[in-house]
Amino acid sequence: ADPAVTDAAASADEEAPLATVAAVLSENDLEFATLLAAVEAAEQGVVASDLEGAGPFTVFAPNNDAFKKFFKDTDYTPKKLLADPELGAILRRHVIAGEVTAADALAMDLPAEVPTLDGESTIKIDKTVDGELIVAGNKVVSPDLKASNGV
Repeated sequence: ADPAVTDAAASADEEAPLATVAAVLSENDLEFATLLAAVEAAEQGVVASDLEGAGPFTVFAPNNDAFKKFFKDTDYTPKKLLADPELGAILRRHVIAGEVTAADALAMDLPAEVPTLDGESTIKIDKTVDGELIVAGNKVVSPDLKASNGV
C-alpha cells in the first residue's frame, strides 16, 4: 500500500478537534440561550474568556428550562440577572475544576460537596434512587457534552 494514501485515509478518519466549553454552549444556543447571555454579560465577558481557558472544567450549565423555573420561583427577571454585579460569582458556582463526567460523578461517595471555581462555595452532587445524577438539587438532563477543555 502507498504510505501517502494510507496516511491520508487515517487522517480523514480522525475526529475533528473538540471545541472549548464556551463554544460547545454556543453550538447548543437553543438550549442554553439564557446562560450564554449571562456568560457574555458577566464582568464584561470575563466569564466567557474563562470558559475559553485551558481548563479542564466541568460546567453544570443550567438550560433555558432551568432558568424559566428559577425566574418563576424567585424575584429575579432575566434583565435583573444580567445586571447583577454578582453574576460572575454566581456563574462560577456552576463550574468545578477538572473534567468530571456523569459516570465519574456517580462513582463518587455521594452525596458530595465539591468546591466551585468561585473559591468560596461548594456544589452538591448526588443521585436519585434510580441512579440519575442530581447537581444542586436538579436532575442533569444533558450530561457529558465534551469539549477540548472539559465537559
